[in-house]
Amino acid sequence: MNDEEILKGYEYELKKQGARGSETVSLLCAIFFPLFAILDFKNNPTIVWQLISVRILASIFFISVYIKMRKTEHLENPFGIFGFLILVAGFGVTVINYIIGFEASPKYGILLIIIGSSILCPSDGHKAFYLNAMLAMIFAFGAFFEMGTSFINDGEFLFHLFIAVTTGTIGATASHLFHVTKRRLFFSLFEAEQVKNLIRKELKSKKVSLSELAKEIAETKHRLEVSLKTEEEAKCKAQKAMQLRDEFISVASHELKTPVTVLKTQAEILKMGIGKNASLDLSNEEIDEILESCNKNMDNISRLIDDMRDVTKIETGNLKLYKEKVDLEILVKRVLKNFKLSNGLDVTLVSENKVIGRWDPFRIEQVVVNLVSNAMKYGDQKHSPEVYLNGDSNKAYLSVKDFGGGLTEDQKVKIFEKFSEVSRIKGVKGLGLGLYITKKIVEAHKGVIRVESQVGKGSTFKVELPLG
Repeated sequence: MNDEEILKGYEYELKKQGARGSETVSLLCAIFFPLFAILDFKNNPTIVWQLISVRILASIFFISVYIKMRKTEHLENPFGIFGFLILVAGFGVTVINYIIGFEASPKYGILLIIIGSSILCPSDGHKAFYLNAMLAMIFAFGAFFEMGTSFINDGEFLFHLFIAVTTGTIGATASHLFHVTKRRLFFSLFEAEQVKNLIRKELKSKKVSLSELAKEIAETKHRLEVSLKTEEEAKCKAQKAMQLRDEFISVASHELKTPVTVLKTQAEILKMGIGKNASLDLSNEEIDEILESCNKNMDNISRLIDDMRDVTKIETGNLKLYKEKVDLEILVKRVLKNFKLSNGLDVTLVSENKVIGRWDPFRIEQVVVNLVSNAMKYGDQKHSPEVYLNGDSNKAYLSVKDFGGGLTEDQKVKIFEKFSEVSRIKGVKGLGLGLYITKKIVEAHKGVIRVESQVGKGSTFKVELPLG
């Protein structure tokens, strides 16, 4: 419901109030004028019939208006009709005072009419003030007409006129405050009434019981609570993601700084040991060793960049698989051969049968490399890791076993998380992303990965991959 509709309702209410106010004024005047005829017989016997004739005429007029107002629901011009009735009453009182004589006549009549106009006025208090001012002017003009300029020296009359004006001013101010409050109250009550009518109409049209409505309200409340909870959870996830992002950037910058610093140092050494301005005497073996170290540091930087790129793809849902027919035994042997060439470490492979399936060869090779590399970092340097491979008609099974210190229960829970702290506990540098990426690649192939470990007895990472 808009303000315009409420204003229209308020205006209509004023029109109804104008009819009721006019009805009340007519009734009071119809009673007031003949009632005080009793005093005329006592106080003014010589002019009683003149006074009674005025009172009868006024009473007939107001009785007629009262009958008319009883049949009228609202007035299109509520203040105009109401003001006219008040002025007629004021004029009647002025005429009666003129007949009696303003010096001796009672002044309470005009006071009663002024007070009544302030209380019953259907419009704002400003209009009540104008109306009261007109009543005071009519009364003062009547006094001037009857008394001439002598009324200026009549202290009693001036006092009563002052009382009338003051009463009218106070009444108009009170009327204004009353109407302002009434209007605010009406806005609230009218809107509430309209809402109630709408609900009643809705119930009637849909034939919905109150219990069903209460149930619907409860369900709506529940949906809102769930929505708020979901929004709060989304907010928490977003905050956590931002925290992980900041941590990722911090750890990545730290991990990249080390190999870059080493590369810079090695480049300076080579610059000092090679060329026309060489200040160091480096042997060929030392140069080869420095170059080999540079190569390893470049590999580390490349691996860190690849890990960060893979995490970005995983987090954004852009990790795509390019599946093809793969002989898993051949793939694993190639990975182990590369480890032997680069590290001189001979990893044992136990393959029970030939395993062929459809996978992304690049990503599966990444899984094997991460698991074997992890086993070499955390395992016993005196005992090479072992790789087991077998399969059945549905799945391929790959296990990588190391002979290191093993994992605690808490470490096993966190081992596949981003930035896993297991590497820091073991004193091995790294982002802690390898096993996280491995797990996501396996899951992208609809597979599973888990770890079995005991403290002091090493760890075994087991992967199951569907063949299709």
